[in-house]
Amino acid sequence: MRPTETLPGMIAFVALLVLSLATFAYLIESRFALLRAAKPSARFDRWGERWAGVLTQFIGQRRILSPGYLGAGIMHAFIFWGFLAVALNSVHFVGGGFVEGFDLPFFGPASLAGRAYVVVRDLFEVAVIAMVLVNRLGLMTIRRYAATKTIAMTATSNRSRTTT
Repeated sequence: MRPTETLPGMIAFVALLVLSLATFAYLIESRFALLRAAKPSARFDRWGERWAGVLTQFIGQRRILSPGYLGAGIMHAFIFWGFLAVALNSVHFVGGGFVEGFDLPFFGPASLAGRAYVVVRDLFEVAVIAMVLVNRLGLMTIRRYAATKTIAMTATSNRSRTTT
């Protein structure tokens, strides 16, 4: 049984969905305002180069995985890739709220891609938890984070001395 099979369940589901989409639209509007104010750019040229950039820089996280920031880069990349995997699962969740058995094409439980996706999603969920724990428990010292932590601790220490 799905909660959306009943009228109150459907109302609550739709209300939460609309509220979350409205909140997202409100938060993203200022970013779009910056884009609208920017100088126009030719974005439909050099297709091959642009797609290569999407695959290497965005999906591949090439810049953040540079040798200078490898520790932080690995943690960031796994959290980012985990987010992508979970985001696809969110589409299935919301679609399933409206249509029982909803699956994106090629990602149903009976398809090879769907079964592979479930395994990859679960692996990335574990990796994200591991990366967050490594960071939170201080099991890996990352120069970039250590400097920020030192600055924050110094600022907090100075603030507490001036208020007491």
